[in-house]
Amino acid sequence: MSTGCAKRVGLVVVMLALGTVVVTAAAAPPPPSMPATRPALDAPAALRAWEFWPDLGWSTLCWLAAAVTLALTLHLRPVWSLRNLDGVVLAGTCLLLALRDTTGPVAGWTCSGQWWAYLGLTAVALYWLVRGVVLLLTTKPVARAEFASSGARLVLLVVALVLCIHRIATAPLSAGARDGIVGGLCTAASGKLPYGDAAEFESRSPLVYLVYAGAVQVLPPTLALEREGYGQRMTWENRDWWLAAPWEESADLAAARLANAVLFVLLLAGLGVISSRWRASGSSWTMLALFCIFPGTLECLARPEVMLPAVLLTWSFAFALLAGVGGLLATLCLIVAGIAWPWAWLGLPVLLAHFWRRGWHGVGSTLGLAAGVALCACGLYWLVRPALPRADGALALAGLPPPYAARLVDQDTLVVDRRDVPATDSGSKPWSRWGWRMLVESESAALKDAEQAPAPVRINWPYSVNGSTVLYRQLDVSESAWPVVQTTYRAAFGQMSKATHLLAATRTVLEAAWMPALAREPAIPGALRYWAGAPHATGEWVFVRRGAKAMAGLLAVWVALAVFLGRRVRPRHLLGGLLTIAAGALLASEGGAVTNLVWVLPLVVALWAVQERPAPPVPAPVAPLPDPPSPVEPPPRITVDAGPTITPL
Repeated sequence: MSTGCAKRVGLVVVMLALGTVVVTAAAAPPPPSMPATRPALDAPAALRAWEFWPDLGWSTLCWLAAAVTLALTLHLRPVWSLRNLDGVVLAGTCLLLALRDTTGPVAGWTCSGQWWAYLGLTAVALYWLVRGVVLLLTTKPVARAEFASSGARLVLLVVALVLCIHRIATAPLSAGARDGIVGGLCTAASGKLPYGDAAEFESRSPLVYLVYAGAVQVLPPTLALEREGYGQRMTWENRDWWLAAPWEESADLAAARLANAVLFVLLLAGLGVISSRWRASGSSWTMLALFCIFPGTLECLARPEVMLPAVLLTWSFAFALLAGVGGLLATLCLIVAGIAWPWAWLGLPVLLAHFWRRGWHGVGSTLGLAAGVALCACGLYWLVRPALPRADGALALAGLPPPYAARLVDQDTLVVDRRDVPATDSGSKPWSRWGWRMLVESESAALKDAEQAPAPVRINWPYSVNGSTVLYRQLDVSESAWPVVQTTYRAAFGQMSKATHLLAATRTVLEAAWMPALAREPAIPGALRYWAGAPHATGEWVFVRRGAKAMAGLLAVWVALAVFLGRRVRPRHLLGGLLTIAAGALLASEGGAVTNLVWVLPLVVALWAVQERPAPPVPAPVAPLPDPPSPVEPPPRITVDAGPTITPL
């Protein structure tokens, strides 16, 4: 394909993209995660007055992203290639996201458009899983990819970046950002994570609260008072005041935008490092444009609980491409990523197998593993205050219903009674029950010690209760008595061993994230919830979910063995293994492959940066030339001396 023809094809595709924007603008409402209208406080007054930004609905963005993706990836020579197929699948994903919220039936079909979109997105995740396996097992070098002209790539990258920046600046406060603000204020004020102190906002990863603890220090949130006309700073100490007000809509929460912007920049920097290690000319702009224009990226930019693991996963692979300390940093970063998204730990065996086949790099990865485990243990011990196990949380998961109930009477007296415990436990038992039981039974703090605590509590023991044997983990505490019992429970841990404290802190974090006190419905229902209906955690769907988890675990083991035993130590092999694991984890997760696609997207766009120079051909051996024949000397000439010549007179 000539250069002029390629430019004309690219120009046609760009014109189609612009035409799509004009024709389909505001054609369909956005999903719940991307509202069509933005609050008045989110957009500058000048832009609202000029109506500068076009009315880009969700379907418009998806069609624009599909057109831009094809413009950047599609080439006609050769037509049938894996890179063209990757581009078509990525563009098709954009269209499936546009169809994801179509609840009405499709013409000629009994199923709704949303049903087909869920099925298609699941098939797309399976494609990336197979694509990773192919890249892992291939032995041929990967040729350099062809890209659009530099001018087209620059224009499309600028358009994509503007859309992302506008999304970060104007997106309404997400549920994760709201929890991050509250938890960040608690962490910044007390030096401890909010587990056990903010029941409605404690279901996020510890890393989210640490990020927002720094953000609220740089840009403190303020809430405008109605009469005074100025903003008062929101702190953890005056939380009773601003939590009672509609602070989510009226407060100045620039800290949330700062955190979202920092995570976005860090992810782009990681993609830049990945492309620079392969030294594929033009791949950086292509990767960044594909990532920024993707609708799944735009809907997750304001969700720190999704962007944070995406950033850490991207940098885990970026560090793995570095020489020297790459093994140490990559392993450490992947362990930290598992704190934000536990499914990321499935990639740890693959990463270790990759470095253990590279000599001294295995030492660095082993040190990174030890450093990551030590970092997690220290963070749990120093940053988490143990909280009471809840009857509907850790105790239910462990299969240990509390036999006693505690309630508060007269504001200073705690009454402990026996409660009815069901004889049989109905429902399916989780595989993790033995782990929860071990964590819960490691706590042996007795309730009778509360009477000798620094802030003693008066306890009323009925005749049927032996107060000397009642433990804190055997209580079902009422809401009014929770703060009192919580205070004495934490005081009891001051006299316990560090190992017990660490186990209780681990249980506290897992309980808050696994079984939150306040369960919220996701903005986009997951694939299992959509197909199974309500309740989705009963019957055969429980075995479907467990089967998906088991398959993801077995897939991680197989990939690790393929890397370790097959001597696949090139960067492309690591990319294929991690892409396989990420796609499998996305399919087995709670949400399925219909949302949070930004977790696997950095590894997908990295496919366009892979290039390897083929080995130079080995010249055929040349037979040595025969020695030239030695020259034949002429026979010697024989001369006869005739004697002196006599001249006659």
